[in-house]
Amino acid sequence: MVVVGKGGAVALIDESVEAAREHGSGIVMTNKLIQRAFAALAQDDARLAAALFTESLSRSREYNVSRSVLGSIAGLAGVGLALDQPEAAARLLGAVEAASRVSGAGRYSEAALAAGIVAAVRTRLGNEAFEARKSEGSAMTYEEAIDAALALGGMASANQAPGA
Repeated sequence: MVVVGKGGAVALIDESVEAAREHGSGIVMTNKLIQRAFAALAQDDARLAAALFTESLSRSREYNVSRSVLGSIAGLAGVGLALDQPEAAARLLGAVEAASRVSGAGRYSEAALAAGIVAAVRTRLGNEAFEARKSEGSAMTYEEAIDAALALGGMASANQAPGA
């Protein structure tokens, strides 16, 4: 068995993203972008995470891969939390949960990683406020959720603060 440290794992994901881009494997690429974006969040690089989640969201939408769209939106909720926008993050998480249930998509891309975002947002807001914002998000249409997620991604791109 080969053991790869965090830096090595990120490098492997970067290589797989580039290989998917080079060989035109769109669906694989969207999943690798999501994985790399979650790694960027774990490294406190919200700008990189936002750029990668936004790219994955746009491509997933183009390829009509709802599981990856939802995974990207959930990831952008994490970006929202990093930008001190926990209410917006909770609304996105509510939208993802509702869309996943309604669409029949079931488990979305990297749902296990997104579970950490859910827990962090809930802790940040408190249970009552989290559930209220999540309920607001569940009323969003699929397109409204995409637009809200892209807006959060744009905020991160515009933010010049280190780690944001």
